[in-house]
Amino acid sequence: MYRCTLTFMMLSLLFSFSGLNAQTPGKKAPKAAPAAPPPPPPPASAAAPTETSFPTARHSSNDSLDFSEGRYGFSYGFPDGGSPFGAGFVGARYFVAPDRSIGAYLLLGDDSSAKTNSFGLAGKYTSYFAKKDRVHLFYFAQLSLGKNGGAANKGKDDTLFGFGGGAGLEYALLKDFSVSAEGGFGYNTLPDSKSAYATGTGKLAVNFYY
Repeated sequence: MYRCTLTFMMLSLLFSFSGLNAQTPGKKAPKAAPAAPPPPPPPASAAAPTETSFPTARHSSNDSLDFSEGRYGFSYGFPDGGSPFGAGFVGARYFVAPDRSIGAYLLLGDDSSAKTNSFGLAGKYTSYFAKKDRVHLFYFAQLSLGKNGGAANKGKDDTLFGFGGGAGLEYALLKDFSVSAEGGFGYNTLPDSKSAYATGTGKLAVNFYY
């Protein structure tokens, strides 16, 4: 019986030691090493080259005139003769299509050498067919109706109907302002069946557009 009691006590002590060992915490795991710092950025010289953009050349708005459809123009032409075709003019025109206009003009002429003067109305069609920077080339056709009088006519005014055409060039001074020169050839008819040729060589004008 003493053996059984002793055996029981030894087993009890063994189980108690096993319980203590189970409740004893184990060793803590070592702390993780700190993360390595990120590598420094590459120097500026080693950075990838960026694409260089160059400004594109812009066409200056003063290089040429805008003859778009729907624009208006006003002109004053200096006289170079007494006939309606060679008279000075003031008037306006309208662009019915790009580079094409129709206009109405008041004609005023005074030819001191021929001792004649004139006034009348004219209709004019103008078409621009070429341009280079500020220079624009054009041709035109014109119909005119007016009175021609003066000392050479001995106080008698002749009613003239004329038609003609020609070509010229226009130079842009500003975006909407120009000077022009034109030359042409015309033919005037008179009520008494007399007719006369007329020229308007070298006519100068100033023009404004909007």
